[in-house]
Amino acid sequence: MASQPDLLNSDSFAGGYQISTQSTPQNSKGVSWNQSATISMNGGGTTVSLNNQGDASITRYGQSVSIARGQTMQLGDGESVKCNQDGSLLVTARNGTGGEISTTLSAKGNGVDVDVTAHDVDLGGALVNGSQMQPSPGPSPNPGFPQPNPLPNPVGWPGPFGEPYGFSPPTSPTPPIAYPDY
Repeated sequence: MASQPDLLNSDSFAGGYQISTQSTPQNSKGVSWNQSATISMNGGGTTVSLNNQGDASITRYGQSVSIARGQTMQLGDGESVKCNQDGSLLVTARNGTGGEISTTLSAKGNGVDVDVTAHDVDLGGALVNGSQMQPSPGPSPNPGFPQPNPLPNPVGWPGPFGEPYGFSPPTSPTPPIAYPDY
C-alpha cells in the first residue's frame, strides 16, 4: 500500500472534496497500513483527519477545533462531522443539487479504514481512475489476449465470471426490433 494524495475527489461541492491517505513504512513482511487519512473541503480551508492511534484533528479556516464522542459539528456549506462512540469520524457533505458524499474514517488495528458512499456527484481520484503508480511490467497472464483495461490487475487473477483476465466472451448480435407500421 502506498500513500494516496488523491484517493478520491469530487468537484460537485463548493471548494471541492478530497480524501488523501498517508501510509506507514512497510514492515519486515512488506505490509503497510494507512497511518492517517484526511478529508479536505472548501479548497483546503476545512480538514478532518484521523490517525492510526485514533486521534482526530479538525481545522476550520486555520482554527483547530475539537470534537467529543457522540458530538456532531456543522462545518458550514452543507458539511458536518460526527464523532461516533467508537471514535470513528463520519464526514458528510451535501450540495445544493441533492448530491451527497459520506466518509467514515476508523482507526482499526494498525491503520485507518476509509469507507465512502456517494450519490449524484462527480468522482475522481485513484479509486475511480486507478492508482497513479504503474506496476512493473510482467508476463501477460494470457499471451493471446490483449489487456483491454488500463488499470493494473494482479497477474493470474480471474475475471468476474472465472474467465482469464483479458478475455471477453463473444456477444451475439442483437436482433433488430420490429416496429408496427401506423
